[in-house]
Amino acid sequence: MIYTPGVTVLKSDTISPVTLDQRDWCSVDVVTCAAPNTSRYKGRLKSSDIQKIFEERFERVVLAVLGFFCEVLVLELSGAERLGTAPV
Repeated sequence: MIYTPGVTVLKSDTISPVTLDQRDWCSVDVVTCAAPNTSRYKGRLKSSDIQKIFEERFERVVLAVLGFFCEVLVLELSGAERLGTAPV
């Protein structure tokens, strides 16, 4: 897990991002956490095992966010398909 404070957002959140006026820039803190890699256990993990892995990972992320006194949490699932952990 990686904590990166003070990341400046300077582009719009649109399909084709554009640079915002400097007065509209904002600063955010980012917590990065990789999806669990369960592909090496292919066929040996039950759905309930994978759910438990995700729940434990999510708990660690939430505890980290609380420790950094974050006010807003935005979650994005990215890269999970190639790691064999995409939700069904």
